[in-house]
Amino acid sequence: MDERTKGSISPGTSIMDVMAKYFLNKSEIPEKKCLNCGYETQPKDGRFVKPRECPRCHIKYAIIKDESRTSERFSLEGGVIYDSELGLQWAPCSGPGMGMSHLKAEKYARNLSLAGGGWRLPTREELKSLYDTTKRGGADHIFNINGYDVWSSELTFLWGMEAWFFDFTHGCEDRGLRAVFFNNGNEFGSQRPRVLAVRSRQKEKQDLAMWPRRPSPEKNSSSRTSGRFNLEGGVIYDSELGLQWAPCSGMGMSHLKAEKYARKLSLAGGGWRLPTREELKSLCDTAWPGGADPVFNINGSDVWSSELTFLWGMGAWFFEFNAGYEDRCLRVLPKGVVRVLAVRSRR
Repeated sequence: MDERTKGSISPGTSIMDVMAKYFLNKSEIPEKKCLNCGYETQPKDGRFVKPRECPRCHIKYAIIKDESRTSERFSLEGGVIYDSELGLQWAPCSGPGMGMSHLKAEKYARNLSLAGGGWRLPTREELKSLYDTTKRGGADHIFNINGYDVWSSELTFLWGMEAWFFDFTHGCEDRGLRAVFFNNGNEFGSQRPRVLAVRSRQKEKQDLAMWPRRPSPEKNSSSRTSGRFNLEGGVIYDSELGLQWAPCSGMGMSHLKAEKYARKLSLAGGGWRLPTREELKSLCDTAWPGGADPVFNINGSDVWSSELTFLWGMGAWFFEFNAGYEDRCLRVLPKGVVRVLAVRSRR
């Protein structure tokens, strides 16, 4: 008998308890709450048993707790992966058994409460940037991807009925129906797309769900810079969120055309996308005429977000900067008053 278990077994102890003590080292303080999804381990027979991974999201506790897991580009702190190259923050990939439809993946990312929330699905370009052929599973082990397919936020096909995902085993993209119900025999086989959530750099001591109501220093100035925004080479640099913005389009269009407009925008090298609802809210400032800094050229217009609603994502959210609130409508309607504001991560 091993020295770690010798002399510490009381009469009536089952072999499973002995194995748990030997392999899981129950002498340590057990994990009672997952840092990723917030699931609290329930006591069994009046005591806590330390599992290797979260029973709900299957994230290994060693991955989200070990602060020493760092590389030149990525570092892990408090369960959040910090990307020094793109200025993004990532949540570890959902674990085995957590493959899901794209509709559920969007909801999973949106409802993820890790480190204050504000998560979204990544773009195709953001996923591609993680692919590394020198790493086992196609990406840094810190992400817990292990060669799985991972959903992106970008849609395709008629009315956005399909979505793109990245295959980290083969290093290529593919697409599948957003509403596929993943049972045995689904079109993806046994390797079902999983979820890797991402967000922009978070503001300190301020909830992104609350709209800023701060005074601007030069309210009537024609200057193209402010304390937060700086315009250089046609690109607006956001020092608070670490994002880059393209000035608002001068024309309105449907949401389907807006996605295509942002994706094909070639300004400063491309890589643009539609902003999330929270990113749009962060721009709202009633101290400026038109509801936002004039550097964006919004002038009180409605602006599309990337987030969908209604059945199968047939509708989309937009933000009304003139009134300071959100609304939604069908994606295919030729709603000429809703314009496009493209955004991208730091380059």
